[in-house]
Amino acid sequence: MTFEQIVPWIISCISVGVAMYFGANTKHRAERNDLEQDATTVATIMVKLESISSDLRDIKSDNKRAQAELTEFRERLAMNEASIKSLHKRLDNVENHFSITMKE
Repeated sequence: MTFEQIVPWIISCISVGVAMYFGANTKHRAERNDLEQDATTVATIMVKLESISSDLRDIKSDNKRAQAELTEFRERLAMNEASIKSLHKRLDNVENHFSITMKE
């Protein structure tokens, strides 16, 4: 083989080697970028989930307070109803007393 026949083979081999090197380098860079994007996405999701968890705790706390207030209002309503019932009985007694007194 002559030098003119070997040069194209050498150039071809060098080009294939360079192409493989840059291809592998590009692949690694793309994988690294994908990994960074995935890590950023996961971190963002974790922050959002933590925020949702915190909001849920706040809602549960507010709900417990509302339930306690509702229970207190129910107890106060029952006491007020009993008081009003007692007041009506006394008014009926006063009314009966006045109607008896007026008839006399």
